[in-house]
Amino acid sequence: MINQKGNVFSILYVGVLLLVSVLCGVFCLKIVQSFSDEFYASATSVGQDIIDAGGEAYAFMDYAYLLFTGLLFVSFLVSAFFVRSNPAFFAVNVVVLLLLVSVGGIFEDVAGSFSNSSALVNVTSTFSRSFLVLENTGLLFSVFGVGFLVIMYAGWSNVGGGGL
Repeated sequence: MINQKGNVFSILYVGVLLLVSVLCGVFCLKIVQSFSDEFYASATSVGQDIIDAGGEAYAFMDYAYLLFTGLLFVSFLVSAFFVRSNPAFFAVNVVVLLLLVSVGGIFEDVAGSFSNSSALVNVTSTFSRSFLVLENTGLLFSVFGVGFLVIMYAGWSNVGGGGL
């Protein structure tokens, strides 16, 4: 994203990337937990320590997802400074932003379904902070989308754009 000019659709990239990466982590942890119960019973103390360390690594991933998401949103806002756009397209970008906020609502429903699933409740509790972010994606999309539009159309861009 460094050499590319951003647009409002970039926020969808951030949201899909977060949703897919957290759900992959949830499913991987579920697989690891189902195998670790059987391995834990027959493992030596060193093996049990390794299994425990693997479970703690997933708890660290929860913080890594938050950091990664924050950095993606910051890079999304920074890319707004390099977008050259005509102010006449502001209305089009607002409509696109409204569509993205509705997609964020779909992400919220998907994340809520996974976090409330009885089969995954012991796994999703490990990713509590990530699911907190996922369950508020509509709000995040709207805040960062409005921030992007303000930066892009308020004349703060150094390569052109609208002016107030």
